[in-house]
Amino acid sequence: MDFRNLPWKKIRIIALCIVAGLIAISIVLFAFRSSILDHMVTKKVTSFNESHKADVQVINPHFTGILTINFDKIVIKPIDNDTLINIDNLKIKINPFRLMMARLSITKMNADNININVLRDSTGNNYTFLYKTTRKDESTTTSTSYARRVERLLDLFFDILPSDIHIKRFNASISSYGHKVSATVPRFDISSGEVDLQARVTENDSTTVFRFVGDINTWLNSASMKVYATNTPRATIPFITYKYHAKVAFDTLAFGIDGSGYHRGKYQVKGDAMFNNLYIDHRKIAQKEVVLEKGNFDYVVNFGKDFIELDSATVVNFNRLTFNPYAKYRSKPNRFVALSVNKDFFPAQDLFSSLPDGIFSTVKGLEVNGELSYHLKFEADWNNLKNLVFESDLQSRDFSIRKYGEVVYPYINAPFQYTFYDNGVPSRTFSVGPDNPNFRSLDQIPRVLQYAVMFSEDGNFFGHRGFLIDAFRASLIRNIQAGRFVRGGSTISMQLVKNIYLSRNKTIARKLEEALVTWLIERQHLVSKNRMMEIYLNIIEWGPGIFGANEAAEFYFGKSVSQVTPSEAIFMASIIPRPKKFYYSFSDSGSLRSHYTGYYHLIASKLLRNGIITQEEFDGIYPHVSLNGLASMYLRHPVEDPADTLLIGNEIPTDAELPTPIQEEPETY
Repeated sequence: MDFRNLPWKKIRIIALCIVAGLIAISIVLFAFRSSILDHMVTKKVTSFNESHKADVQVINPHFTGILTINFDKIVIKPIDNDTLINIDNLKIKINPFRLMMARLSITKMNADNININVLRDSTGNNYTFLYKTTRKDESTTTSTSYARRVERLLDLFFDILPSDIHIKRFNASISSYGHKVSATVPRFDISSGEVDLQARVTENDSTTVFRFVGDINTWLNSASMKVYATNTPRATIPFITYKYHAKVAFDTLAFGIDGSGYHRGKYQVKGDAMFNNLYIDHRKIAQKEVVLEKGNFDYVVNFGKDFIELDSATVVNFNRLTFNPYAKYRSKPNRFVALSVNKDFFPAQDLFSSLPDGIFSTVKGLEVNGELSYHLKFEADWNNLKNLVFESDLQSRDFSIRKYGEVVYPYINAPFQYTFYDNGVPSRTFSVGPDNPNFRSLDQIPRVLQYAVMFSEDGNFFGHRGFLIDAFRASLIRNIQAGRFVRGGSTISMQLVKNIYLSRNKTIARKLEEALVTWLIERQHLVSKNRMMEIYLNIIEWGPGIFGANEAAEFYFGKSVSQVTPSEAIFMASIIPRPKKFYYSFSDSGSLRSHYTGYYHLIASKLLRNGIITQEEFDGIYPHVSLNGLASMYLRHPVEDPADTLLIGNEIPTDAELPTPIQEEPETY
C-alpha cells in the first residue's frame, strides 16, 4: 500500500488503530504475564532437565510489578546426586533498556537464603551436569572462538550481576573427597554498585575473615575489587594446600576490569591487578617460602578466533623492575606458544634489589655498578618442534661487583672444603686442594680424560660464557616431546655452580639462581675456565661414594688416574650422568653392553679430530674395559633393581645432541 496517496485523515485512523492494537496486546500480555512467564520457565526447565539429566525446580514464578519477577524457590541439582544450589524467595528486577536490546539484564536482586554446595567424591560430583548434555543432535565438531566466548562471559557477568544485591544469608561450601571448605556471608549487600562484604571462610580448623571492597559498573562493563583478611596479618587462599600441596597467602590482592570491546578485529580486555606481600610455599618452586613484596600490572589481553594474546602494551612493575611481556597461545591449526620480554638497559642494582626473599640466597646483599639489558624469545609449534625458537641474553654495560652478598664466589680459586649432598642430606665433606691425597691438579689429569668428559658433558666448555643456548633448546624440545622433564641443558659451569654454591634440590628457584650466578662468574671472570675444569674433575660423583678422577680410577681400574687409557677415559665419561648405576653398563658376562659402540665411536672421533689421540689410538678404541678395582664387586652383587638396565644407554647423547667441540686449546683468563 502506498501511503503517499492516502488522505491525511485516513492515515491518522490507521495510526490510531495500530496504537490501539498495541495497547490491547500490551494489556493482554500484562494481564496474563505471570501465566506466560510460568509457561516459558516450565518449558525451559523441562528442556534443560531432559538434556542435562538434571532435576531443576523453579517454584511459582510470577510478576509482582511490571519488571519485577518473584520465585518462591529455585533448586538446581543433578538427578543422581545432592543439591548444588538452593535459593529461597528470589526477587529480581529487569533492566528495561537492555531488554529492548534483547539482553536480559538484572538491576536488582533480593533473596532470603542462597546455599551453594559443591560435592566431589569417589562416586562422582554434583556440578558437571551443568555443561554436559545428552542431546544427540548437537554438533561436537564446531567450537566458538575465544573472542566470542569471552564476550559472552563478560556480558553475562555484567548482565546477571546487579548493581543492587541484598541477600540475608549466603553460604557456599566445597567438599572434595572429604576435604571441606565453607564460606559464610551473614549479610550480602551491594548498593549502587559499591561492594563492601565480609566472608568467613573455614578450612579444617582454620578460619579467615576476608573483606571485599570495590565497585561494579554494569553500564560500562567495569569492576574493581580489593581483598584482604581482617582477623590475621595474611590471608591464605583456601584449597590450594589440599589440591596442589602448596600454600599461597597475601596481605592484599586487587583486580580490576577497566573496559572491553572489539579493537582491530580482536576482542580486547583491559584492566589492572596488584599485590602486596604475596607468599608462595611449594617445594617444586623453592625449599623456603618465597615472598614477592610488591607488584602491579596494567594488562591488555586480546582474544581472537583461535588465540589468546597478552599484548605488549601490558606493563608489569615488580619491586624496582618494570617491563612489558608478550605472550600468545594459539590452538589451531597447531598448538603454538610464544613468549618474549625485551628490557632495555636499566640500573643493574634494580635487578638484585628486586629479587624476592626465599630464593637467590647467595645473591642476597650483592651490590653492583653499571647497567643490564635482557632479551627473551620463545616460540614453539607443537607439530613442528624442530623449528622451536629459544633466545635468552642478559647483557651488561660498565658492570662490576661493588660488594659481595652472602657468598664471595671467588673463594673456590683457593683450596676449599666441599660437601656432597645426597638427596638433600650431607654425605661427605673433603678438601679440594693439595692437602687431599686424591686431589689432582689439571696438569696431572690426562688430557684424554679431560676432553672425553668435556665432549660428553659440555663440548664447547672452553668456548662459551656459561651457557649453551643450542643445548638448552634441544633439551626443551626433548622435554616437550616427552611431556615431562627428561633432560637438562646444564653446562659444566652451571653444574659447578649448582654443586658448590647452591642446594641440590630440584626447584625452579634453584635453576634461576644457578643461571644468574653462572652469569656473574663467567662474565666477571671470577673463576678461570681451567680452575673450573680442575674443580669439576675433582668433585664430581663417579660411583657409589666415589668422588673425583683419581678415586674413580682406583675404584674402577685399580690404578692412578694418570695411567688411564683412552678406552677407560671414555667409559669414565659415560657414567657421569648415573654414577651409582655404573654396573648396569655391563652384561652378565662382564663386558660393556652393545649400545656403547656408537657412543665410543662418537667420543673417540671427537678426540681424534681435536688431536687428543692419534689415528693409531683411535683404531684401537672399542667398548671394552677391565674392572680391576673394587668396582668389580658390584658386578657380582648388584645393590639395586636391574629393571633400569637400559636407562644409561637411553640417555647417551647422539652426535646431534652433543655440543660442537672446540678446535683450539683451552683459554686462560
